[in-house]
Amino acid sequence: MPELSHKEMNWEMYYSSYVKTYIDKDIRQIINISNELKFMKFLTSLAARCGELLNYSAVANEVEVDVTTIKSWISILQTSGIIFLLKPYSNSFLKRMVKTPKLYFFDSGLVCYLTRWTSYEALRTGAKAGNIFENFIISEIMKTHLNHGSTIKSLYYYRDKDKKN
Repeated sequence: MPELSHKEMNWEMYYSSYVKTYIDKDIRQIINISNELKFMKFLTSLAARCGELLNYSAVANEVEVDVTTIKSWISILQTSGIIFLLKPYSNSFLKRMVKTPKLYFFDSGLVCYLTRWTSYEALRTGAKAGNIFENFIISEIMKTHLNHGSTIKSLYYYRDKDKKN
């Protein structure tokens, strides 16, 4: 991967090349994507939902494919290390728990590229500023655990049906 800290590096070109290479080389080896534009719309839709509870149906409606396809594509993104789903904490004694996972990207820069939230001001005060910050923090925690050889199976989020964290 190219060095992003280099002053002359154009990060938009970097991510554009990264996404194109990912789709052309990695995704096409796993599945045959019949419509690359729909897959890009899918990636953008997920990026816009980072840090949120994952609603497969809403993504499927937005991308105009079925839920089974969305679940398959999400599985591919997980396997290839682009996204991860943080599962909710569950305890058999707690019956009012939320069961839906939260969606995160390992690379917050990729989220910004896909959603076109590219300015400092948009990231600081925009409607999704909190989600992107949460994505960054959670992804750094996940990467730290993985880099130390720890499993991430013990990491959860807590939220009940009354939206209490």
